[in-house]
Amino acid sequence: NHGILNGITWGILLPIGAMLARYLKIYKPENQAWYYAHISCQLFAYSIGTIGFFTGFQLRDPATAVNSGHRIVAYILFLLSSFQ
Repeated sequence: NHGILNGITWGILLPIGAMLARYLKIYKPENQAWYYAHISCQLFAYSIGTIGFFTGFQLRDPATAVNSGHRIVAYILFLLSSFQ
């Protein structure tokens, strides 16, 4: 579940949100529909990513190393995406 949720978030939804802003803005910049589509996609992706983050947090194995690279990258990405 954790991998699927974050794979969809980081691999599909966030790039689509970025492309919406990049390519739809060119055609009709005065129309704010591109902005609302971009924000909606990004907020939906952030919500799914947050669920994926906490799912991974719940699934962690106490027997594994505390400072695993995967966990450190996850914390950094979640922190940075929260600030954006």
